[in-house]
Amino acid sequence: MKRILIYLLITGLSFALANCTTTSVPPINAPQRCAALPTCVASPPGDVSLPPAPTMQAAQWDDLIGWETDDPAPVLAAFLDSCRVLAKQALWQPVCAAARAAGIQSSGALRTWFKTQFQPWVMVNADGSRTGMITGYFEPVLQGSRMPSRQNPYPVYGPPDDLITVDLSELYPELKHLRLRGRLEGKKIVPYYARSEWRQKESKHSQKAIVWVSNAVDLFFMQVQGSGQVALGDGSRIR
Repeated sequence: MKRILIYLLITGLSFALANCTTTSVPPINAPQRCAALPTCVASPPGDVSLPPAPTMQAAQWDDLIGWETDDPAPVLAAFLDSCRVLAKQALWQPVCAAARAAGIQSSGALRTWFKTQFQPWVMVNADGSRTGMITGYFEPVLQGSRMPSRQNPYPVYGPPDDLITVDLSELYPELKHLRLRGRLEGKKIVPYYARSEWRQKESKHSQKAIVWVSNAVDLFFMQVQGSGQVALGDGSRIR
């Protein structure tokens, strides 16, 4: 009986082993090194040179359009006004003194005086052309008074009390030329009122007008420009 059991166990074990299959496990390869990246080649610097500056060429007085027909008196008046600053430089002192001594003369005499004191120049581009654009700062001058009148009924207001100016340079020195302006709405700074909104509030600020002017259109353009002057009846000006 024992022999039969041993035989059955051996037979069953052989049968089980015969039905087992072996699965080959692929070998684990070592990680491969990444291919070396190609060396970056420095690109040549771009052309950052500025365009050639215009040059100045001597011109003739006859080249000035309208020189023989326009009134040169306002030109002399404008130059005398500029001499208030130019006369501080030694180069301009002789011609400013000559302008003050010129007095009121005829148009022909004034043209002759300018020809003896100045040399006209023309600005020419590097390619020889003479067309271009020149920008400048414009400061309008309005007629006005310190009190309202029929001639000067339009008020010019000072900065409103609720206007907040934030100087960014205190936090970011690189932004020292930038300013933020707005108003408080709760604890938040929001953009200031638009022009149409401010016009509805102007009547509430009439007591804060600093001067009155004669022309509403000129006042509008002064506000757009951001600065200007008001000439008063006594000859003084407010900037």
